[in-house]
Amino acid sequence: MKKLNKWELCPDGTFKCLWKQFKANLGFNIALIIMVLVFVLCVFVGANAQTATYYHDKYEGRKTSNGDIFRQNKLTCASNDHRFGNILRITYKDKFIDVRVNDRLDTPIHNVIDLSKLAFTMLADTPKGRIKIKIKIIKK
Repeated sequence: MKKLNKWELCPDGTFKCLWKQFKANLGFNIALIIMVLVFVLCVFVGANAQTATYYHDKYEGRKTSNGDIFRQNKLTCASNDHRFGNILRITYKDKFIDVRVNDRLDTPIHNVIDLSKLAFTMLADTPKGRIKIKIKIIKK
């Protein structure tokens, strides 16, 4: 069978030849469709999934990146992805809290947020140390 380009009609004026080519390459086409679906899921579903940890106690009383004094008993966080002053809604399972961004992380890591101990314990037990969360910007 002559290989047709995607816009060329079969000699009888239909697309039957293209359908035959599609069926002949079905394994490749399915693999391509799966790759596209995985990419779309990673981009649109995974984009909002992030990791939360909490500050070590040694940072208590130190200055944050925006000049505030860090306190473990305040609802604040450090993020490299959000602006200072933004209010973020952090959701973990069926719980959520609103925190204010007032610090940056020491390393250039993205999709990670450091919560104050109070904020973290309102979502999960501290022995967990690291949890998967969703973030929504409430106020810019």
